[in-house]
Amino acid sequence: MNPKPRGLPGRELSLPELRLALRAAIQFLLDAAGFFRAGDLTDSLILLAVVQANVAPIMADPALQRRYAGASDTPPDELRRPISINAVAASLRLPFETVRRRVQQMAARGVCEITPRGLVTPQRVLSSPDHLDMLAVNEQAVKALYLRLRRNNILPPPAEHPPPETPPVRAVARISSDFVLRLAEPLVGISGNLLEGLTLIAVFDINTRSLPDHLDGVDAAGFVPDDLRVPATIRAIADRLKVPYEQTRRRLAQLEAEGRCTRSGQGYLIIGQTLARPDLMEAYRASALSLFRMFANLGELGVLGGWEADLAAGGAG
Repeated sequence: MNPKPRGLPGRELSLPELRLALRAAIQFLLDAAGFFRAGDLTDSLILLAVVQANVAPIMADPALQRRYAGASDTPPDELRRPISINAVAASLRLPFETVRRRVQQMAARGVCEITPRGLVTPQRVLSSPDHLDMLAVNEQAVKALYLRLRRNNILPPPAEHPPPETPPVRAVARISSDFVLRLAEPLVGISGNLLEGLTLIAVFDINTRSLPDHLDGVDAAGFVPDDLRVPATIRAIADRLKVPYEQTRRRLAQLEAEGRCTRSGQGYLIIGQTLARPDLMEAYRASALSLFRMFANLGELGVLGGWEADLAAGGAG
């Protein structure tokens, strides 16, 4: 069993805090995967898995992590570790043929390369203007997530670390991308495959996005009452995931038949009774641990001190 996630030192997160952390993390996952602009969300996660595998040697070496941290510090191709199509498929729980077909399409667009040793996203792609824009957008999204959690007293104040000389946007992207893949793993794992898992995550996100961070009323299981959730329409889910409407409709019909979501008017809900399942509770705890690990790693880069200054000044997140 996973250890209980801890926020402030000396105490465990309450269920409302755990719910808020999960809502914030899922919103970030869906937003961040879209930053890659690789196609639909599945394409983006495949590309993210390739990029993260490529930079694993850099993330494992603190000196390299700092050396190649800034926007102008693109790691050379010889530092990248290729990954096989089979390994990507296994990591995302996708059929091999699905990944092979999508990777070939991305390679044809120049997004990645298929080499004899495996898949690589080369230096020229990661130093392109589009990628540099993505790095800046991602950093602001990570900062907004941090400030939201700190304002709600979920994360502890960071330990003091020397501030970086230049904004380490590449290192922030590597650490936050690792978090996105770690977050997707338990949440998608309970669904059996990536596509169904992403659909359920999108339903949950739309159901809860309009809820305030502080909500006093909960149901008997400690969850938000179902009548406060906003039903997710097929169109809203398809747009959130960047997938065709008809494909989304069929997938939701199957998920409803399996009891994973519930039809409500013109949309779908994941009701409190479903959210209280033991396997989902374990997924929440695993997700919270990944969230805290991400910010601990970012703290070691020295970026949280600057964000704390914005927090103290009441800056927007």
